[in-house]
Amino acid sequence: MQRLIAEAYEESSPDTPVYFLVTHSVNVQQELQQFYQKKAASQNVKLHSFQVGRGLDKKVEDALGKAITAGDWVLLENLHLAGDWLLELEQMVAKLDKETANAKFRLFLSSIAMEHCPDMILKQSVKVALQQPSGVRLKMERFIENFEADQTWRKGQNSSLHKNLYFALSYLHAVLDGRKAYGPLGWNVYGGFDASDFAISEAQIKSVIDKGIEDKDTMLHMIKYLFSNINFSGKISRAEDQRKLDAIIEDLIAPDLANCTTAAADLSRGHYGFPAPACSDMSAWVSKNLPVHDTAEIYGFNRNTERAMLGKRASDVLLRLYFLNRTQIIKTKLGYQDLEKNLETTSLKISLAKSSLHAQSTDIQILDRNVGAISRDASGAILPEDPSLPSLGGASGMQRVASHQYFNPEALELGNADSLLPLFVQI
Repeated sequence: MQRLIAEAYEESSPDTPVYFLVTHSVNVQQELQQFYQKKAASQNVKLHSFQVGRGLDKKVEDALGKAITAGDWVLLENLHLAGDWLLELEQMVAKLDKETANAKFRLFLSSIAMEHCPDMILKQSVKVALQQPSGVRLKMERFIENFEADQTWRKGQNSSLHKNLYFALSYLHAVLDGRKAYGPLGWNVYGGFDASDFAISEAQIKSVIDKGIEDKDTMLHMIKYLFSNINFSGKISRAEDQRKLDAIIEDLIAPDLANCTTAAADLSRGHYGFPAPACSDMSAWVSKNLPVHDTAEIYGFNRNTERAMLGKRASDVLLRLYFLNRTQIIKTKLGYQDLEKNLETTSLKISLAKSSLHAQSTDIQILDRNVGAISRDASGAILPEDPSLPSLGGASGMQRVASHQYFNPEALELGNADSLLPLFVQI
């Protein structure tokens, strides 16, 4: 993620924001804070973070105005919760000018996928999609990269213990999150294990080790209790899922792994091995010893379960392709592609109306194929049919599209195209 953020930053400017499209499991503030420490913290630049929501509009606007002058960074998270204020933000983004703004100023925006995002924000921003890596190896590479960046653990008296517990936590988080691919077999109700769960668990390991507890069994029991009953159990809502969590924690936060110098891979316990404390490049060790594609054993399943999961995944992909292809066939059958070309030449707008339209905000007319389309002016008076407008093609007696109507082939019922009724949306 740091590489993607760095590349986006290089393409950005004071009048070109960076727009992060994220999943719920990504902590944008933490990722950007890490990049900020490397890039701008030493340049007398401040990072201001805001969770966009009700009541913060004025505060955000004031902070943005000051940052443009001072050359600070501003992060606005959760734009999908901003509502109507997005239109005001769009105007502020449109007014950004690199000639008048401080050259160090940067604006960062983030949201999950949302139905409507202002065009100016999308067109003017550098867009980056951020999501948690999938697979144990990719997750471990990221965790160990952060661990190696902080070498203070090597200087402590319990450096070997610290290293082993960190690897155990990394395996634990990767396995817990990876089980979601197996549906109800992995978790009956998946709550989503994210970066914050890992961060608080890592901090607790460091705190417990720094206290210098001599009885290591007591220390491990304390860590297991924190993980099982506080850190990760907050995402658990079913008793059977709690038993799965306890079993995985018991396998990885164990005395033999915590006190070992090195350990070979044991898939039945959810890990690919532990390196020696003297290993100078643990990222290279991870890349060498962890497979690119995980087997079901690492998650506690057998090969039959893996085949069933892969079969379902393939079925989902084929089903999506089938419906995409079927939609295209319907468009061709109704002559929609020819219609679109004709409308472009006559400067008429056409768009795809969404199938989940609300009746209280949109007047929908479903017309019989043998009845002419009814056109109305602004006052509601019926207008005569314009013979110059193109027909919908294909079936005889199909209606013509008035200039203020939008044809939506996606909203048609799937079936025999000859019997389909066109759907018109009166704007």
